Order: sequence, then structure tokens, then C-alpha cells
Amino acid sequence: MKKISRTSLIIVVIIGILCIGGLSWAFFSNNDEAVNGVVNGDDNGDKDKEKDKEPDDEMTEEEKRELIEKERKQREKELKEEMGEYFVPLPPVEQEDNPPVKARGLYLTGHSVANEARLSKFLELAINTEINSIVIDVKSDDGIITHPSDIEFVNKVNTDRLASIDNLSRLVERLNDAGIYTIARVVVFKDNQIVDERPEWGLQRRDGGVWRDRQGVAWVDPHHKEIWDYNLAVAREAALEGFNEIQFDYVRFPDNAAVVDREVDYAGERDKDKVITEFLEYARSGLEEYNVHVSADTFGVIATSWGDADNIGQNWEKIAPVVDVHCPMVYPSHYGPGYFGYQVPDAEPGGTITNALQDALKRNAPIENPGRIRPYLQAFTATWVRGNINYGSEEVMEQIKAAYELGIDEYLLWCSSNTYVREGTGISLDDALFTREETEAFLAEREEERKAKGLDNKKHSVKDAAEEFLEGVKRNRWKDAYFYHSTGFTKDHRDYEEWAESWSASLEDYEIASYGAVDGSRGEVEVKVKWEGEEEARKEEWEAIKENKVWRVIPSEEFLEILVTYEEEDENGDNENREEEDN
Repeated sequence: MKKISRTSLIIVVIIGILCIGGLSWAFFSNNDEAVNGVVNGDDNGDKDKEKDKEPDDEMTEEEKRELIEKERKQREKELKEEMGEYFVPLPPVEQEDNPPVKARGLYLTGHSVANEARLSKFLELAINTEINSIVIDVKSDDGIITHPSDIEFVNKVNTDRLASIDNLSRLVERLNDAGIYTIARVVVFKDNQIVDERPEWGLQRRDGGVWRDRQGVAWVDPHHKEIWDYNLAVAREAALEGFNEIQFDYVRFPDNAAVVDREVDYAGERDKDKVITEFLEYARSGLEEYNVHVSADTFGVIATSWGDADNIGQNWEKIAPVVDVHCPMVYPSHYGPGYFGYQVPDAEPGGTITNALQDALKRNAPIENPGRIRPYLQAFTATWVRGNINYGSEEVMEQIKAAYELGIDEYLLWCSSNTYVREGTGISLDDALFTREETEAFLAEREEERKAKGLDNKKHSVKDAAEEFLEGVKRNRWKDAYFYHSTGFTKDHRDYEEWAESWSASLEDYEIASYGAVDGSRGEVEVKVKWEGEEEARKEEWEAIKENKVWRVIPSEEFLEILVTYEEEDENGDNENREEEDN
């Protein structure tokens, strides 16, 4: 028998100790992979599935509920610390589905819904017609909370002292049971009540004191974060009461901005449209857990003018992406002489609505995931407008049909006195409105007509879209080109304007040789384009696509490349980049 050397024996002992130590470590650390790896030489042991299993998989339903409740209590504790006197409890863990609804509705004050006789008439109107929605003041134009509130801050400043609705949750439940989609209207920055209690929150005059508008009404300064939290709390409480949607109104600075800006010392220096957009983003984020849709009312004219033209903080491109529903108030009476070619737009209800909503569709077209367009329509007579006409059921239906013709299948009617049914005075819509079946039939017919003609919801063809784009390029009007140029939503209006500044070629002429819709959402167009300095026109084939219900063209790569890299010969025969020349 061969003797083992002392050195070899030492090596064997060391290896043995290491192996035993490795197994012990694996065992005591309860590491199944380590045990399987050492014993079986396999990294994929049978217990891998147990390792990947989440703890919740082994919990009973009761244990899961207890865990959720524990997490919820912790979340509420954190929320209470964060919001302080603006705290509103979280909604129940299990909530009913709240799908989007094509709302066709009426605006009602707190007093109207609190009056049983009037409310019954409105419900009867909803049963017999297409009306399926009601907008209710939760915070009114004066800043009055229209129902008894449990919000600590509201109780402190007593802004619900004039509440007209005794039991809001019971009212909302009754409406929902009747199949009515309920919308809580929250007036935000026009707020006489809160300024009386917190004058430092109001717009401040440069010469001292609270600023008031021509009607003597005070507005809060939108820069104040406390105002945001106050209105968010009101909205959250309305959501808990069962409303399907929160609608923010007066999300703007006062109009007549030139005068206001001279008289007011604002609490911040940010651009007005930035402040308003940030509030809406804040409110929408703050309502995510409350299972409601979020909408905002805006001046209808912002769909036709560019940017924040009235300097009130409302910019279509900024507001549309941050709400679920966008409600432009396209009342014909709110457009001055000359709009859309009408001397008195108020006297042309159908034509005014058509033009205003075509502009709205155009503005939504380049925006990725914009809010649905649900216009406020005029159900009142604007006696203060020179040349006005009386608005009855015929004028109201003319506006509704104009919206339907463009595939805009929802609307809200506004009449501050709420005289929508036969009550001695006002509009009588009882026999004028469509039934729900008639509405669906009318909309289906119009959609089929547009499809048969290859038209989009603006009633424009692929040819119209191509011409609008090419005309914009030819005249160097980037906005016109932007609306009808599909970039796959890779450029917003700011990116597009910057890109348009690099255009160096001049489009001398163009011709639409042929065009057509391949199907409901795709099209083709053949164009001939002649650049300045070229002897012959180039023939190109472009695609077209419907985005947000509007035809937009996809120019060829060659066209776009020439547009920004055009070169021409100088007097010496050398090529010079025109963009550099201009610089």
C-alpha cells in the first residue's frame, strides 16, 4: 500500500473542510439554488418556482383584504399630512366601473336640482330625448359650495353656508339610477366667496387692495398653490359623492387682459398659460385615485386664434393633452363681427358652430391623445349683441346638427336660467331634441356619407389636406403645414416651428395629380412639385392617414430633404446652401 504524503493529506483535509462549509452555508441560508447546485450540480432546481412565487400567492382572500386596508390606512395618513385642512378621504377600494360616455347634457344650478318640480321636468326631458347627462354646480360662479361639506377648510371659511342641495350623494345616486351621467362643475379662479375670507389670495391692485372686475366680482390669483389645493379638495369630495366627471370652469385669468395687466400686481411671473396648464395637470393627477373623468371649459375662440391670443392663460395645444374632455364654449354670441365671414355670428348658429368646430378638429389633429371635443352650445338669447336673433329650439337644434355633421357626437347646452323646458318663458326643447334612437341613426348616416366620399370629420378630402400642407410650405406659413403634416406625433407645435425655421427651399408651384382614400383611415395622393430654380416639376406619391379624425399627409423623404437642404449656384457657379446664405 502506497503511503500518502503529509502534504497531500493536508490538501485533502482542506478540500473536505471547504466542501462541508459550502454545504453548511447553503443549508443554513435556506438557499435552495446553492444546495441544488452543490448536491446536484444543477442551477435550475425543482424549487425555483417556489422562489419566484410572490408572497400574495400564498395569502387567503381575507389576508389580502387586510393587507390592502393596512396599505390604504397608511396612504390616507400620508395624504392627510400632505393636504392638511384640504384633506379628503380616499374612495372605497372597490369602485364601480366608470366608462367614458358620449355626454349630451344640460347645465343646471344647485337651486334647479334642489327644486323637485324642476328636477322632475329635466328628468322627464332626459327620458324622452337624447339627453343623458347633467352638469351640476358643486362650486358656483360666486364660489359658493352648493352642498354641506366635510372638508375642514370649507368649514373654517364657511363657503358652504349658502348650500342649496341638502343631500348631494342621494341626488347623484338618484340621477345615476335614472341612467344620467353626472358632471360636477367646479368654478376655479373666479371666486368672490373665498376672497372675502382670504383677501390675500385675490388678485391685488398695484395701487393697493383687492382687484375686482367690471361686475365687482373678485378673482383669485392662480399663482397661489392654496387655491389649487382648495379646488382639488372640492373636486375630490364631489367624486366621493358619486359624480362621474369633474368639470373645471373659469380655468383662466380675467379677460380684457390689457387693462387687467396694467392694474394687477400678480403673485408670480410665470406665463399665464403655463400656470393654467400646470393647475390642470395637478388636478388631474390628484383625482387619479377617485375614479372620475376630468374636463375643462375654455373660450371657444382659442380653437381659431393661435396660442394664448387673449392673454388669459388658455392655449389649445397645452390644455388639450391634459384633460379627458375639452369643452370649448363655442356660443355664436361670443364671436365678434367678421368671424368666419359673418357680420353677426350670433345670427348664424349653424354656420358659426361648423366653422368653430372645424377649427377645433384641426387643432386636435397633431396632438397625441388629446381630450375629446365636447362643445358647450348656446341655449339662450344674447340680447346684448347688436343684431342678435332669438334662440329657440330651432336654433339649438341647428347647432347640434352642425356638430353631428362633423362627427362630434356629444355636447352640453348652456342657459344660466336653466329654462330648457316649457315653463312660461325660455326655450322649449321637449319636442325638438332627437330621441336617442334618432341620434344614433343621424350620426350613422352622416358617417356613412363622409366615408363614401372619402372625407374626414372636417369634411375634407385627402386632396384638401395635401393642398393645405403644400400651401403652407409655399407661403412659409408653418402653422398651416403643421396641422396637415403627419409626423407620427414626433413633433409638437414647438418642435415643428423650430424645424420650419430651417426651411431653405422655396416651393414655386404644385399640382395635385390624383388622390383617393384607400380605406377609412388611409389614403394616397400624387403630387407634382416645382422648386424655385428647377425647370421641371417633380412627380411624387405620398401617403395620407387619418389622425384624430382628420386627414394628414406623409410627404416623401426626398421632399422633406430638399425643403431643408436646398442649394443654388452663385454667380461663380459654386453651390451655396441657401440656409447659410440667409444667415
